Amino acid sequence: MTVIGDKRSFAFETSPCKDYPSNNFLPVDIYIANKCVTVLDNSAYLPQFLGDIEATLNHMRNNIKWLQYRNDLSGMNLTEAHLHLSKTEVGLKFLNWGSTTDDISSHLIVFQDSLWITAFLYSENPDYAINDPIVHGARLSPFDLIATLDQQCQLMRNFGG
Repeated sequence: MTVIGDKRSFAFETSPCKDYPSNNFLPVDIYIANKCVTVLDNSAYLPQFLGDIEATLNHMRNNIKWLQYRNDLSGMNLTEAHLHLSKTEVGLKFLNWGSTTDDISSHLIVFQDSLWITAFLYSENPDYAINDPIVHGARLSPFDLIATLDQQCQLMRNFGG
């Protein structure tokens, strides 16, 4: 297994490419705050998955707005901020990369003067409307986030994505 990033915050764990013929599918697990968030589907269709990650990476490199502090989140804890963004910013979620990430609601949130990544798994929260939801979160630097995405893209490009 190849691990890119830090599982304690944000990482990819990719099965050895040599074990798979270049058939466009590759097992890729994503970790946020030590939690594997690809428990339902870790089979990444590389042309689409790589393209989506590259689009995210290009957006992050060319648009600083994702790092702006948001006044509408003040007074909220991390779980409340995640749920608020899930309801109000549906099109701006992080990890919106096709079927491999369909079970995940994830956001990048400037919280307590730091960048945080959050993850909510629908399969882990079937009754979140009536019970306290489980939201995983970890602090990470923008540099580490971009470097992790870039290194994962390079690994998948080398595989033949």
